[in-house]
Amino acid sequence: ELYKKSLQESPKDPDIMERLGHVLFQNFKLIEAETIFLKALSISEKLYGETHYKVIGFKNYLGGIYHGLGKNAQALSLEKEALLGWKTSKGPEHHMVGITFTLIGQIYTSLGEYEKADEAFHKGIEILEKNPSTNKGTLGGSWCLAAVSPLKSQQFEKAISLLRQGITISADSDFYSAWVCHSFIGLAYGGQRKWSLAENHIERAMQSAKEDLEPDSPIIAMAYIALAAIYFEQNRLSDA
Repeated sequence: ELYKKSLQESPKDPDIMERLGHVLFQNFKLIEAETIFLKALSISEKLYGETHYKVIGFKNYLGGIYHGLGKNAQALSLEKEALLGWKTSKGPEHHMVGITFTLIGQIYTSLGEYEKADEAFHKGIEILEKNPSTNKGTLGGSWCLAAVSPLKSQQFEKAISLLRQGITISADSDFYSAWVCHSFIGLAYGGQRKWSLAENHIERAMQSAKEDLEPDSPIIAMAYIALAAIYFEQNRLSDA
């Protein structure tokens, strides 16, 4: 609400739009975020030119939104544009190149192109690990996102190994990495029918989400549904 009020005072300020869009994106209000970021991208292109870091960053955001909306072709196109932009403007070892590779990996995972996803994650993590500006949350979250392909193909031990690495690195350093890592390792243990371990990690993911998101967030709802499924498998029907 504060960012919306600020935007009313300065309706053409792309910096305020970025902050508002980021909050909307984190709360999975993707359609609202898309509108804000498209406007910010248009204004920034006119102000700074297509090669400016803000313009490239808005393409990253929009790629993430379209991925969340299931528009993977649009998402992949924007992330590849952003990747080229970061490489050209900041160099091939810049941390945003690494982050963009991991975003591309997520899209390939959603498309079922697991080999391409693994390749993109490998490239991204390799760059992020070398870069001193990479924070632990980003790196840990990237390790955990790399586990989605083996999770989907039911390679649970491989997934758990990656997820443990992510949890160790991130150490609950931020909401997103904590939620991703604990959610996915909960799913992996569920796939192995290790219900108490699955429950523990899903509860930790829910707690992280409750601390940082609005109470009606779909993320929190998803955690409740995952817990209900775990209880059902344990024949804890009243809890479910």
